[in-house]
Amino acid sequence: MTLSINLFDTYTTTHNIEDAGHRRRIADADLRGLRRQVENDVRLAHAHLVNLRTQIEALEKARAIEADNVSILQHAYERGEVLLTELLDEQLRLADFERQIVDLKAQRAVAKIELDSATGSFEVSP
Repeated sequence: MTLSINLFDTYTTTHNIEDAGHRRRIADADLRGLRRQVENDVRLAHAHLVNLRTQIEALEKARAIEADNVSILQHAYERGEVLLTELLDEQLRLADFERQIVDLKAQRAVAKIELDSATGSFEVSP
């Protein structure tokens, strides 16, 4: 019985180990790049969400003032002190504030979904 072992494999094993190490370094670099990208996406999504929240709060304050103006003009119109067109213009401005708020709330919902998706906390129901 004879056993033949090739002790000199022309550095195949050494090259395979070096190649595996090189592929590992490339994979690690790719992973770091992807992590930076995810962190950036999360930061941007959060900033967008905060910005939308701030805009909504400002518009809701302005809408409250505009609603008071409409109420005041309504009473003034009933007393005959202002024209109908003045009241209608003010009502249009109020409606515009309300439309903008609804639009921003829809954008905020989408931004929340994007943030949840970027952080991995978003689950899609079947």
